[in-house]
Amino acid sequence: MELTKEIIVEMMVAEGGDEEQAACLLDGLGEDWRRLMGLEGNREEADKETFEKTMASCGIEAAE
Repeated sequence: MELTKEIIVEMMVAEGGDEEQAACLLDGLGEDWRRLMGLEGNREEADKETFEKTMASCGIEAAE
């Protein structure tokens, strides 16, 4: 099964996330969302920073 943005949003909501924030995150990550989320390819240090900034801009707090 290929993970689509819609499936990822559903998974995030199932884990207690907010649907709007999840959609915001994926939209904010753009075309590279799979790599930036660590689903494919190699994730670099710059990718982690991009991911964290996008999370913050969508009002998502990182889990401790």
